[in-house]
Amino acid sequence: MKTRHFLWVVLLVLNAGAEDRLQALRDEVTALESQRDLRRQDVQLRSAQTETALLEQAAVLIDVHAEIATAKDELAQARADVIIAQTELRAQRARTSQILTEAQNLAGQLSVQLAEIPGKSAAHRRVDAAVGSQIDITEATALLSLAHDLHQQAQLTTATSTTITDASGEAITVDLIAVSFAKFAYAGPDSVGVGIKSPADASGMRWQEQLSPANGGAIRSAAAALAAGRPAVVPMDITGTMRLETWDASQTLEEQIRAGGPLMIPLFAIAIVAALFMAERIVVFSVESGRPGRVDQALAACEVCNLDQAKSLLESTRGVASRLILAALHEQPAGQAAMEEAIEVRLLQETPRLRRRLGGIAVLAAIAPLLGLLGTVTGIIQTFAVIQSTGGTDVGLMAGGIAQALVTTATGLIIAIPTLICHRMLVGLLDRLVSAAECKAAIALTLLSREEKG
Repeated sequence: MKTRHFLWVVLLVLNAGAEDRLQALRDEVTALESQRDLRRQDVQLRSAQTETALLEQAAVLIDVHAEIATAKDELAQARADVIIAQTELRAQRARTSQILTEAQNLAGQLSVQLAEIPGKSAAHRRVDAAVGSQIDITEATALLSLAHDLHQQAQLTTATSTTITDASGEAITVDLIAVSFAKFAYAGPDSVGVGIKSPADASGMRWQEQLSPANGGAIRSAAAALAAGRPAVVPMDITGTMRLETWDASQTLEEQIRAGGPLMIPLFAIAIVAALFMAERIVVFSVESGRPGRVDQALAACEVCNLDQAKSLLESTRGVASRLILAALHEQPAGQAAMEEAIEVRLLQETPRLRRRLGGIAVLAAIAPLLGLLGTVTGIIQTFAVIQSTGGTDVGLMAGGIAQALVTTATGLIIAIPTLICHRMLVGLLDRLVSAAECKAAIALTLLSREEKG
């Protein structure tokens, strides 16, 4: 019994210890499971952190790749921009080289042109320094500016104070007149000159200083006016080809007449004869127009049948009308038909006398230009004969000969034109004179016929 109880006690003790041990084991298992769960959670947390880190790294890598792609695009664009810039730079260099080449050519052209322009020696030296040497962009800009200034001045007529070399080769300070850099004149302290063309074997221009006082004074006045900004008239060689001996040369009337040759004698004879004929006709028509008042008085006397008084008035009056009426009065007793016939006969007698020399005036007006043309033709023939004999081809000599030959044509026209005009005026005056006389005669015939019937 005691043993049984002892066993039960032992069993109880063992059972209690086993339960405690079991509980302890359970607690250990629970603790181990908790630790395992913690480890699992820790592993999961670490895995999540790792995944997050990987995602962040992936995102960073994506951003880096995007930035790399953008950088590549920007680099490609930069390379394209560099290529464009290099192309533009090469084009700019080529353009600059072209500009410098053109500026070099411009310098040569300006040097030639400035050599022909008086008063531009400083600019000429400046341009000559650039000719034949390498110039930079600054010098090219200066040349272009100079060319622009010259272009602006070439559009004006100016008078400036400058230094030139006169005809004797001396440097003098003058007021230089420049007309578009094409024609020049100057007014100096002791001399006045006009630029004329140099001979064919020389370049540039030269000064003609042997001017008349009128032309010299005109040049001085023009220089003063242009310097003051006023318009002026400058005597110049517009063509640039006038010869030294012909500048400021003018022919007198006697020299022009002599240049016309021997045919000037008949031309002047025609002029004198035509003038005498026209003067004589003017005097005749003035006389034949009579005094209209006395004719009207005679017609009034006829109206009141005072024929004797009418005859007395008409016999003391000169004129075609008075003679026609007087012829009718003499035939009044014979009737109207006789009076009409008397008027017609008297008019036929008067008309040739009134028309005398009018035909001669018309013939002289027609002959004068023909004689002038004949003189021109003979003069041209002589000019070509001289050129043929000398074998020369001087256009100036030919033009001078033809100009002298044309003097006769001009003279013939000068004679013919006023002569023809005067002839037409005389014909018109004659027609009016005859018409007025016929009108007066018709009135007288009417009055005398009425008296006869009465």
